[in-house]
Amino acid sequence: MEAIRWWAAYAYLENAKVSGLTTVKRDARRDVTLSRFLHTQTQTRLALLGAARGHQVELEPAKASGGPGDVRIGPVFIEVVTFAEDQKFQDYEAFRQRCRVHLLTLDRDREIYWEGDFPEYLNGHDFQTWKARTEEAARQCAALGTAVDVLSRGGSRLTIRPGKAPRGTTLTGQTVESDQGQRLLSKVRGKCAKTAGAGTAWIWVEDHSGLLNFPMPFTDLTLAAKTDALADLLGPLLADYVHVAGIVVSNAARRQLPLPKDEDAVQASARGFLRGLPLDRVRETIVIPRRILLPEQTNVIARMCDTEGASLDWVLAKLGIPGGVMSLLADSSPRPGTSPMWTP
Repeated sequence: MEAIRWWAAYAYLENAKVSGLTTVKRDARRDVTLSRFLHTQTQTRLALLGAARGHQVELEPAKASGGPGDVRIGPVFIEVVTFAEDQKFQDYEAFRQRCRVHLLTLDRDREIYWEGDFPEYLNGHDFQTWKARTEEAARQCAALGTAVDVLSRGGSRLTIRPGKAPRGTTLTGQTVESDQGQRLLSKVRGKCAKTAGAGTAWIWVEDHSGLLNFPMPFTDLTLAAKTDALADLLGPLLADYVHVAGIVVSNAARRQLPLPKDEDAVQASARGFLRGLPLDRVRETIVIPRRILLPEQTNVIARMCDTEGASLDWVLAKLGIPGGVMSLLADSSPRPGTSPMWTP
């Protein structure tokens, strides 16, 4: 579905001869890092949403001070910023995966198992030392049939035991903490400062960190409470940077079947949108306009967010697929003993 979504956006924008698409496609080919990928896909997605509402759209529009921006939709000039997972989360998860692979190699052809904690983040000589100690512990456990502990400098304990792992045996890792709110605030403030030469601009934050769905108290809030919380956090930036017309934070990491009903949160200083996207994506978008409203621009953004759920069927119809998403799916006949599946 994501491939169809991306293809449809690029195909429509190319057919419509949208200015700047060649540059966006070139950037997408040259830089395949996650942040750049999210950035270019957000540019084309927003351009498509604007086109679906009947607006003239442009990619890589010129800034008032020169140089390219990201996307213009009718009167709205948008600069995109991606918000990825904290690097220390990524680093520790990669480290934990290296530890897991190493321990699996020690289990091979031996009836032994591990339980307890992965160590704190180690690299270089410290990681090699830990690996050597686990190798010796595995040898002793297999030879003597006794449990052996491996302790790290940080106090984590990893135990290897003889036999087969009982049901529910787990390996856990160090708790890594991060102030996501301050990270987001810093990221958006930096983008506000960099866009001073763009004239009046909106900052669109494409969240890939799971900020709106991360396992923390914030994600358990109602849409209205999330909307108020982000308005309180980011709203003061609009007073500090008078060229910024508004800030949008959007995330589509959550997947849910069946899709939830549309939900709106119209608050005093911001508006939240929850929309289901075919087939199982849930997008939450929070729009924070400046206090002195630019009603025309704010309405453009709001209508784009409101109708995103129908945009894929709209563009597929424009590309000669009038049945929309469901016409691309076939109910395959199940083989004996299997369940029906939807297959593209």
